[in-house]
Amino acid sequence: ELSYNNIGMEGAQALATLKGAPSLQALQLVLNGNPGIGVEGAEALAELRDAPFLRSLHLDLYANSLGFAGAVALAKLKDAPCLETLHLGLADNELGPSGAQALATLNESMSLTQLSLNLEDNNLGAYGALALAALKDAPALRTLLLGLSDNCLGDQGAKALATLRDSHTLHTLTLELSNNDIKAAGREALDILREMPATR
Repeated sequence: ELSYNNIGMEGAQALATLKGAPSLQALQLVLNGNPGIGVEGAEALAELRDAPFLRSLHLDLYANSLGFAGAVALAKLKDAPCLETLHLGLADNELGPSGAQALATLNESMSLTQLSLNLEDNNLGAYGALALAALKDAPALRTLLLGLSDNCLGDQGAKALATLRDSHTLHTLTLELSNNDIKAAGREALDILREMPATR
């Protein structure tokens, strides 16, 4: 737990050297409220993908001013060879719809079975939701949590997320959608997700 400690970019780079731990399989880093980490720090943390046996990674980076470029950097975690469980806590990072599009490329991971993205308050909009719906194409993903509160998704965003029902692998889906101006049409679209095996 290193939140609000001004660890900065150099601190993130130091933590990234954990990739060299020969038997590292699970890692949790809570780095909220350290805006000095920035894009270069995010790029360093993404190098954890090179940890040869890493199976579970939990990164909390709330309010770190990562922006679109930070999202692009963290999306490179898709290349981690053994990573099965990934949590990215990226609330309040000014990601925008382009950041969501970058993170959606996590659907290229061949090993991820559980993915949790907390993207609250990032102004993703309907276009961001449409991008994230591409996670339905992840080849091994069985459990998905998307924290999307306060993102101005609207009915169009809700309809985009409803296409997650087309996933051939998802067994458990959790969507957190409060404060998104979703009206009757959007709620109706989301209702179809109830047909999935486990949806919340």
